[in-house]
Amino acid sequence: MIQNGGFMGQQLNALLAGAALDSAPIGILIFDKNERLVWANKTLEKLFCINKQDLEGQPASDFVGKKYQYIFSFKERFFLESINGNPERWLKCWQEKSENNDETIRYYLDVTTEHQLQLSHDQLKETLEKQTTHDPVTGLFNKRGIQEILEPLISRSRRYENDLSIIRMRLNSGQKDPLISEQGLKTAGCLLKDKMRWADHIGHLGGGDFLLVLPETTGASAEKLAIKLCSIIEGLKINHAGQEVSISVCCGIAMWIKGDNITTLLQRAEVVLQDAINENHQVLVA
Repeated sequence: MIQNGGFMGQQLNALLAGAALDSAPIGILIFDKNERLVWANKTLEKLFCINKQDLEGQPASDFVGKKYQYIFSFKERFFLESINGNPERWLKCWQEKSENNDETIRYYLDVTTEHQLQLSHDQLKETLEKQTTHDPVTGLFNKRGIQEILEPLISRSRRYENDLSIIRMRLNSGQKDPLISEQGLKTAGCLLKDKMRWADHIGHLGGGDFLLVLPETTGASAEKLAIKLCSIIEGLKINHAGQEVSISVCCGIAMWIKGDNITTLLQRAEVVLQDAINENHQVLVA
């Protein structure tokens, strides 16, 4: 009786397991080593609008069309178009081998809601980033803001061949940890802005990096201004790790030349800044 009861329990467990897998909230497929469909659950049938009896034991080559392409080929994440009135879906798929390595088990999870939430999040983030043009630490323009200022000035120089120069400036503490505190960046940013002309623009790019945009300014005039600003900034004392330290400054200057766009102009300024740092120059002109 105990043996029979144990056997009946095993049968019941097998039946329950089969029923549970058949109605599981994820689609399940099993293929044999010849890539023929062995079994599919009801959820999979609903997802792809198929009848598993039409597919069982059949080779993949016998089936074509959008509702079969992701059954007989593996892709981790994909968009499933509407089939027979079913809603469009985003599905996530993963697979594993059976213990004897003869069968492949593939699972399909509907992640449409997750995908839509992520898409909404990304769109909102992009919208907020586009609307935000000022750096919260220094109050100056951020990278996006200063580039929005620079773009029309480049167009103006392209049209009228006006002088235009930019200064890429990097500040550091001169210590083992070169990063400057937020208060130090705020102080330096205010000082830089105060010493520039009303027509000039300044942005904080992050860390100790600043970009100065100087309309109607030649390279020689930009160099004079950079030397003056460096002298002022290096005379500034900031608190760094509990002690007062001076700020060291390097500047790379690039002038607009015919054919320049915002990308090429900024790239030249970045290159000359790196050259200034590598060659131990305080100010270097492209």
